[in-house]
Amino acid sequence: MRRTLVQMAGHAGSGKSTLARQIARHTGGVVIDLDTVKSALLDAGADWDEASSWSYSVLYALVEDALDASEVWVVVDTPSYWPQIHERLTAAADRSTAAYVFLECEADEAVRADRLARRRPSRSQVRGLARRPADAPDSLDAPHLRPIQRPTGRACIRVVTDREVDVVGLLADPVFGAPAR
Repeated sequence: MRRTLVQMAGHAGSGKSTLARQIARHTGGVVIDLDTVKSALLDAGADWDEASSWSYSVLYALVEDALDASEVWVVVDTPSYWPQIHERLTAAADRSTAAYVFLECEADEAVRADRLARRRPSRSQVRGLARRPADAPDSLDAPHLRPIQRPTGRACIRVVTDREVDVVGLLADPVFGAPAR
């Protein structure tokens, strides 16, 4: 199976984390979750701004290490609000000769609101639509409402996650370049 980097993207509650775990399970891959990294930094005493900056540095290092370590699929769970994110991830994929797929999750606002109301958020996650994470400063400008930044000239797939996604069918899309296990 070809080494592949899948960059998840989408707004809070769009199903990124759920679909990321399903893809990893079907491909034998690993998920690297920005919220896990950022929450760990907050737990270690970093303030919000430090954790925000450092979490991406840690995320990129983990991605590069995972891609260099073996022929695994690496699924990166991050919303993708800034172009530097996909620029860094596509560069990492290129360096390791891994396939790169940008997978954007979309869900109806009511579905997203319900998901956010039912989940137990980590310290770095929003508590609801248009609400800041608990640890975020009052001055936070709601980055979770920014538009998704998509790479140009790269494989991009949009998936509506209002209902359960057929992961096996999704992975059969030729853009992934390898069958699911």
